[in-house]
Amino acid sequence: MFFCEPVVAGWVTGPTAADFFRSIVFWGPAALIAALVLRFLNTRPWDAAAARTADPVDAHAAAYLVGGYERLADAVMAGMFRAGQIELKKPRSLRQVAERPPETTPITAAVADIAAAAGTVDDARRAVRHVASGGWTEALVESGLALSAGQRVRAAVVSTLPLAVLWVLLVVRWGVGLERHEDTVGVVWTGIVVGFTALYFATNPPRATVAGRRVLRRLKKDHRRSASRRGEGPVAWAWTCALFGLMALPEAEAADLQSGLRAGNGGGGEAGGGDSGDSGCSGCGGCGGCGD
Repeated sequence: MFFCEPVVAGWVTGPTAADFFRSIVFWGPAALIAALVLRFLNTRPWDAAAARTADPVDAHAAAYLVGGYERLADAVMAGMFRAGQIELKKPRSLRQVAERPPETTPITAAVADIAAAAGTVDDARRAVRHVASGGWTEALVESGLALSAGQRVRAAVVSTLPLAVLWVLLVVRWGVGLERHEDTVGVVWTGIVVGFTALYFATNPPRATVAGRRVLRRLKKDHRRSASRRGEGPVAWAWTCALFGLMALPEAEAADLQSGLRAGNGGGGEAGGGDSGDSGCSGCGGCGGCGD
């Protein structure tokens, strides 16, 4: 018999492949639900107490909670582009066209330095990650809105376990089916689906806590009404990019920015819309409200 048969559950090796595949109709959704529940359980704090006591979330913090350092960098560059501080030159290079305002934050200053040196979009993203990955990100974690790196790894591992176990059982059953000369096409296709689902859970850990996601939902609701509205200022562009992605910006005004930042960036073009309205801050220092 198949070498794994003595050590696997009888329901894997006992039934025919057809019976096993029918059982997956139950076990597949059960494993997915278990993965989702475990993912949720590992995004504490549970309630909104941390969000209520945290400092007001700005566009930069919202961008990180939605899409990490890459979304953060895109939101910073969107605000600076709208403020006329930088422009994008092909291929994917930045150029500084105006002096930075005195209220520039460390994150916007990092992008301004890259633009002043005629660096690339990728250079700017690396600079933003370097500046933000220290105390700035830790402050979000301490506020209860974001998960730490260790918490994200734990959430990824724990939530992947049910799907990984099911995938292993499918591989074992596929081997048993081959030995018995059974039709295993259904098991193979199910294994592929389960494997890719497990891979998604493993490689896309949650970033925001339950409280953080609640804050994001409120912000998106507040900013969705004026999505894609033309004539908005740099702060509004930073908020729109942060919450809804580059493609939510007015196409006629942001075409150069969108094409420059999306090139080689699979995650920068999420659809949506939103804006915060300009707060009267000058330049991207107004995004400075978006800063740390």
